[in-house]
Amino acid sequence: MIGRWWNNLKRVVVLGCLLATVLHAQSAIDIYFTGELNGVLRSESAKHGGLLQVNTAFKLALRGDSLPYLLLDTGNALASHYHGRFDQGRTILSIMKSVGYDAMTPGNRDLHYGLSHLLELQSAGVGPQLVSANMLQAEGKPAFLPVSLFSRGDIKVGVIGFTAPDLKERILPEHLSGVTLESGGEKLAATVRKARSDADLLIGLTTLDLAGSIELAGKYAQLDLILRRPEDDSAPLVRVNNASGKTITIAMSAADAQAVNKISVTSNDADGRWTFTQNEPIPVAGVKLSAADRSRYMEVDAAYARYAEGRWQGLTADSVLGQFGDDPLAQVREYQLYQMLKSTRSEIAILNGGFLRNKNGGVLTSALRLRDLDAVNWTDNHLITFRLKGAALKSILKKGAAYPENSSRRLHSLAISRVPGKLLTIHGNDIVDNETYAVVTSRFLADGGDGYTTFLQGTRRRTLFRGQGRLYGVQGPDGRRIALNDALIDWMRGGDRPVQFAGVSDWLAENPFLGRALWLVNLRQVDFMLRQVTVNNNERFSAAPDARINAASENFFSLGFDGDFGVLRRSERLIWENRLLLRHARTRQGGDELEETDDYLEFRSVFDTPLPQRLFRLPRKFNLFGSGRIETELTPTVDVSGVENPRRQDAYLTAGLSYLGRWVDELRFGYYAKWNLQDGSRDSGMEFSGRYGKGFGRLGISSQLRTRYNISISELSAGDERASLELKNALVINLTGNLSVKPRIDFFAWHDAVLKETATNIQYIVGLSYAKVWKPQYLRWR
Repeated sequence: MIGRWWNNLKRVVVLGCLLATVLHAQSAIDIYFTGELNGVLRSESAKHGGLLQVNTAFKLALRGDSLPYLLLDTGNALASHYHGRFDQGRTILSIMKSVGYDAMTPGNRDLHYGLSHLLELQSAGVGPQLVSANMLQAEGKPAFLPVSLFSRGDIKVGVIGFTAPDLKERILPEHLSGVTLESGGEKLAATVRKARSDADLLIGLTTLDLAGSIELAGKYAQLDLILRRPEDDSAPLVRVNNASGKTITIAMSAADAQAVNKISVTSNDADGRWTFTQNEPIPVAGVKLSAADRSRYMEVDAAYARYAEGRWQGLTADSVLGQFGDDPLAQVREYQLYQMLKSTRSEIAILNGGFLRNKNGGVLTSALRLRDLDAVNWTDNHLITFRLKGAALKSILKKGAAYPENSSRRLHSLAISRVPGKLLTIHGNDIVDNETYAVVTSRFLADGGDGYTTFLQGTRRRTLFRGQGRLYGVQGPDGRRIALNDALIDWMRGGDRPVQFAGVSDWLAENPFLGRALWLVNLRQVDFMLRQVTVNNNERFSAAPDARINAASENFFSLGFDGDFGVLRRSERLIWENRLLLRHARTRQGGDELEETDDYLEFRSVFDTPLPQRLFRLPRKFNLFGSGRIETELTPTVDVSGVENPRRQDAYLTAGLSYLGRWVDELRFGYYAKWNLQDGSRDSGMEFSGRYGKGFGRLGISSQLRTRYNISISELSAGDERASLELKNALVINLTGNLSVKPRIDFFAWHDAVLKETATNIQYIVGLSYAKVWKPQYLRWR
């Protein structure tokens, strides 16, 4: 009796175990997920899908799926298409709920309208459940539900949200006021452990990239599956073994909602381990809407049309704003570059071809409508301003121009006073290797994106304006930022555009902002130097007013100082430079007794105008110039008997032809009138001067030449100059960007008009030199 009972009991236990195993083997669920809807309802492009197309495709897919399921989204659903923007995402969230989305983690484009607005919609029950465990408000309170639990058949599924910590870098600061983003810590770990105890299957829903998701899997072994945001050139499915030996599956949603991804989840093991199988993605892009979804689309579009008409008085959504020729996208890009320059006070704006996009998949035609421009948007990348040396800038621009015109990696730029048809010009001149320029570009490029690693050489980096699909960079009348789309619409309707300009390129060609003058404060050199002076044939020049050929200066070491300070204004029609040159040197002779001091001051004001280019069609580097110059000795020279000579004080007026070009920095040939300010005598003659500098890495050379010849001398007497020549040649050894060592040879020759003899002065100099250029317009950073 007992034996029979015991055998029956064993049969029941075995059958129960078998039944439990069978039931457990049948535990299965399908996880559907999308990403980057971007506020698009319908797209005709294969590169983007729409929310209503997701609905049509998803409902068709469900007909052959009898398993329980969840529909999730990895974020960035509400912006930037105008169908998502016009009512700040409310319509998109409502449709997502009607489609059947269970949960979503908020991305940066979902916070485009501010956290408080999104929280209001969530509390009103609009849209799917938003989840984020690490987005905290004041006192550590989660902004959204950290974990959402769902029962599907006999499976309890927990969906926990993880927001990327760099969220604050992608949206305007006022939209996340008071928010902190946890990247770890015990509190977050405790939330994950609690979710694990409440759920059979724990899914992490995140806006992190692959690297961040792998790190997440390493931190939290309790996760079973991680669904992450799209990322270029990244594996759609990755399995990671964490330290505890557990395998965590990481799956990526399709970029721009091009497809609905599906993960089939089954459990076949008695210990509850899950198996994840990636199914073929369900295409969304290009799907034709069902009748119901077409009707819904027309309702939303009509609502947008009413909004547009109310916002832009006198316009409708389909009002044609202008004819933009064969390449309207290029003109939109030029307007964008112009506003970037103007808003950030930069000298050149640079963007890659992939920065400007048209998310609804439509093609801009020459007849631009309001809705066409409202659809144009930019990648989620804010702007960075920085300083970059000319050599690095030229390298970048040359590389960017080598890509095909339609390549996303091709660079497009706009510079102050650009020269039409010439790439490497700023302020109407070739880019100078050693000059520093104020640059504005996207953070993507500034961080070396698309292989442009030379951007990493930029200094004084600042983040000015951020873009979330729409770029905010223009200051409105009330001081608030407005979107470039809105600024362009206002420009096209005639807000600040004269009627005669048909397109942006035409307008920019005459734009006063792009043609504004450049002001430079130039510390060309401050040299502290040790020199040896060698003079020749100076016995009869003891009365010469120039200390360099006076008989008292010869063959001894001395200390010296040279300074060269300048202010330059460069515009399209005029280059005006004012320079102050100061020389101080002491020569000792006979022990420590001071025999001679050479103190010299020169002030020069020079005007260059490109008039010859227009009148005689000369190359654009040739100019007419006029200058005024005063040269004076500050300390009188002393002759061999100790008697002071009259100080040399001369004034010059010069006019002639100049060349400010690529091969030499400066060449001038002119006719001058000279006044001796001591005795009032007047001379005239010809003068030639030049300046040349070239760098080779940390080494460089620098040369200056000035020679003059007096044709007429009013009162001929001993000590009057017939001709002179000054030549300075230096080797430049750069220690830092501004500090250098300069071994230098200065040669000076003086030919006396009466004695008909020439005296020379050779100085062998080693100096420590400091040079710097300031651009007042670009010193302020907003």
